[in-house]
Amino acid sequence: GPALPLLFKILDASDSLSFQVHPDDKLARKLKGKGYFGKNECWYVMEDNSMVYIGFKTLQDIEATQTEDIKALPGTVAVSGETIKDFIEFKERLKEHKQAPDFDYAVFLKEFIEREFNKDKVIGVDLRPYCNLVILKKGNIVNVPARTIHAIIKGKLAEPQQTSDITYRVYDYERGRT
Repeated sequence: GPALPLLFKILDASDSLSFQVHPDDKLARKLKGKGYFGKNECWYVMEDNSMVYIGFKTLQDIEATQTEDIKALPGTVAVSGETIKDFIEFKERLKEHKQAPDFDYAVFLKEFIEREFNKDKVIGVDLRPYCNLVILKKGNIVNVPARTIHAIIKGKLAEPQQTSDITYRVYDYERGRT
């Protein structure tokens, strides 16, 4: 018979989970074929001080991010000197390109990440400097639409989601599981 449309998980993250993204229904069918579905999910926060990364920072937030901010970002491994160097380069290139009348921040960010990912497909791209870090309180509900980059850093969360086997792990803290 047909698959159940929902899956419900309880996540107790004592260690950072990978950065991942799921397709929406249309993209899932395009990539995998008929009968495949994307994945929307949400989190119900079950304990205070749970931490997640969700979505990419806005242009203004990227510009406001300082090197010291990056060094302090949480995750399974410390932020590397290479990641800091890449972020500084990103901001310098951003400053040059944003003056163009046809500048599109989303396209610029996508191209930068794709270029970096292609340099080293073994460990991926450390996305922490580019994503929104959110500290949550018990009782918060967070919507995670399909096609949204996200990672759980720590905490206990209930995760209702669409049933789907399609997950793209983008960065996994150099654990070799991209």
